Amino acid sequence: MHPVSKNEHIRQVEVISAPVSAKSCWIFITVTTESGVFGMGEGTLEKHTARLCDTARDLGKTLIGQDLSAAYAQCMGILPGTIVGATCRSAMAGALLDASARLRGVSLAQALGDVQRDAVDVYANINRRTVDRSARSHANSARDALWAGHRAFKIAPFDEMNPGLDSEQFAVALQTGLSRIEAIREAIGFEPDLMVDCHWRFSPARLDTLVAALADLKLHWLECPVVESPENMQVLVSCRELCHRHGMLLAGAETACDYSELLPFIESQAYDVLMPDIRHIGGPEALLMCSSRFAGQQVRFSPHNPVGPVAAAASLHVCAVSHAAPRLEMQFDESPYFDSVIRPSLGAVIDGKLHVPEGPGLGIDIDKQVIESVAQSDWIVCH
Repeated sequence: MHPVSKNEHIRQVEVISAPVSAKSCWIFITVTTESGVFGMGEGTLEKHTARLCDTARDLGKTLIGQDLSAAYAQCMGILPGTIVGATCRSAMAGALLDASARLRGVSLAQALGDVQRDAVDVYANINRRTVDRSARSHANSARDALWAGHRAFKIAPFDEMNPGLDSEQFAVALQTGLSRIEAIREAIGFEPDLMVDCHWRFSPARLDTLVAALADLKLHWLECPVVESPENMQVLVSCRELCHRHGMLLAGAETACDYSELLPFIESQAYDVLMPDIRHIGGPEALLMCSSRFAGQQVRFSPHNPVGPVAAAASLHVCAVSHAAPRLEMQFDESPYFDSVIRPSLGAVIDGKLHVPEGPGLGIDIDKQVIESVAQSDWIVCH
């Protein structure tokens, strides 16, 4: 069944930007039909808020008066181009799918396929929450996430690292990052899975040193160690083999804007875990398609999801349908608005799992009063 199978014409498109922390400005897109049914998508994109909002506004104007099916076909027919364009079309596609599911009176998961589970394995990204970057603060964040029900964690500890450092600078930056990981292991022990995101900060020549230094810290996976360019594909293949010798997996490809951009990593077997993001890959249906295509490819599906609650809710619905039983990334405690800008909140993590929202569509609504209370929130209404 096509996910947009019940139609109404679009009356209004809104683009909402809300700065919720020093680092994050969440961008939500809402679509309202002629009968007043609405749908939501999220297009949060760090450092590109203004361009994303302008692009979404222009796209929204072209969709006014179209029925949901035609609007969805238009969005999915847009070539990704830049990550801004891809994120815009993905958020709009998500809003259209949400609206269609609400019209049918089914959850987004039910609109996408056969529901496999009502709760999804998740892990806590504690990086943005840890404003004080000391080792002790990292340990406290991990401990707080453990107490909050999480059983797996991710950090990005190598703030000071970049590929151009000389040998002495590299040694200092490496040890600073390692001290943060060591503090977390001391706080939570070695049983919980711990993932380390490098944000492409290492040079290929220093990956052997990095992996060897991480060996005793028993990581579940190492993520995005080098720039994901065609020139570095064989570097990643070699790094994966090295990680395996030390009991680690290698993960990445979070910025892919189309399945075709994931194929080189699959064909070369560069990564154990691929991490498409619902905000870039084309929305919920495209993310689910990735899960299906990964089957039989000897690669794991674990969606990237470090942002706001609308993207999280949509990703939960996709994971509920996926046969891969993925583990989903969740932003931990970056902002109190995560729980208050939507009704109901996504709830508590219980023993490492988060329940999929119930009700039509995403199963959540935006609380406009809370959004309006966020300092400098901006609303763009497309007519």
